Amino acid sequence: MSKNVAIMGTLSVGEGCGGCSNEHPSPLALGGASGCGGCSSGLSYDHAVEFSTAIATGGLVGQAFVDLPPLNQFTAVEFLKLSSTARIRLRINPTRPTMTGSVPLPALGVQAGAATFTVTDSTGTQYTATVNFTVAQNTHALVVAAINAALAAAGAPFPPDGQIARLSGTTLMLVSPGIGPAAFIELAAGAPVDLGLGVVLVRVTGTASDLADTEGLIVLQFPRSPNAPTKIQVSGVATLDIVAAGRVTA
Repeated sequence: MSKNVAIMGTLSVGEGCGGCSNEHPSPLALGGASGCGGCSSGLSYDHAVEFSTAIATGGLVGQAFVDLPPLNQFTAVEFLKLSSTARIRLRINPTRPTMTGSVPLPALGVQAGAATFTVTDSTGTQYTATVNFTVAQNTHALVVAAINAALAAAGAPFPPDGQIARLSGTTLMLVSPGIGPAAFIELAAGAPVDLGLGVVLVRVTGTASDLADTEGLIVLQFPRSPNAPTKIQVSGVATLDIVAAGRVTA
């Protein structure tokens, strides 16, 4: 069942503290086609949530970002109203670096050669491991297991949805533990050709769009899906009151 979001009221601009008589009211309303045929009815969205939360990311504003768990249920965030008690920064659509082989792994795995992998978390902390392939890695699953074991031994965290190395059918795929522009996956030059990832140095880096720092009230109306953000993160130390709406289905 869809939910409606409406904004009703005026934004007034006056002449200082005593300038009430000179106020120029401007109506507040959501743009676009109304969900129920009238401005006061607002707009119809697949789903909407309202919640309050406190955040406290490390370092300066913009140095570290966190997810807001209630927003993770959305496949597209089409409306966001946020009130913060202190300075914050929003990050729109951070991507998780992924490296995928151009050819499938051989049927007998990868039984010779060495590959050095470097992955990072979302803050850019690097974890490097070298895998020496032997006849023991004679299946696709054992190739994946060898890479994951080496990275785990190097202290690398794993992505929230599974391991770093995984299979896409019979093709090797590496998924970064980190997300956003500080995160990357790197394969050093000289890797076995049978991995399908190339034999020269290869690096895949995450991306994101950061908004200017804000404090107080933010109202953002995004384009409808598929042009709406699929993920929003936040950085800072503040208490947030949020209303979000958008799609929760593919």
